[in-house]
Amino acid sequence: MGPTGYVRVSFVESEGATKKSEFKEKALVLLIDQLEEVQKSGVKPEDITILVRENSDAELIAKALWEKKKSDAKPGCTYDVITSDTLKIGQSPVVRFVVNFFKIYARKKPQLFRAEILYGYYRILVPMMDIKWRKSRC
Repeated sequence: MGPTGYVRVSFVESEGATKKSEFKEKALVLLIDQLEEVQKSGVKPEDITILVRENSDAELIAKALWEKKKSDAKPGCTYDVITSDTLKIGQSPVVRFVVNFFKIYARKKPQLFRAEILYGYYRILVPMMDIKWRKSRC
């Protein structure tokens, strides 16, 4: 007998949601709750797959999980995701930061790359360092 699996299909009630964005927010909250629930029941994160209709839905889910991981992660739960975008090395904020740093020295539109470096540093790298710093102090 082969490995067993589990499939869960959930429908989100639209009551109280007057806009599409409000409905999607309700769905994201429900999804994250369900992910935490199945992980607490013993399902390994690498055994979880989320199917979406549109690529934009996958991006929303990935961003919501990233925010949950940064702000309110539950002990014993993993919020890391792998999407087609995360597999592209050029999508990495750290890689873009390093590439832009070297482009300044190549003098290709240095003002633009300086701005991107500053944005990447303050928007992405500083929060990442802050999380690691907070964890090391615990």
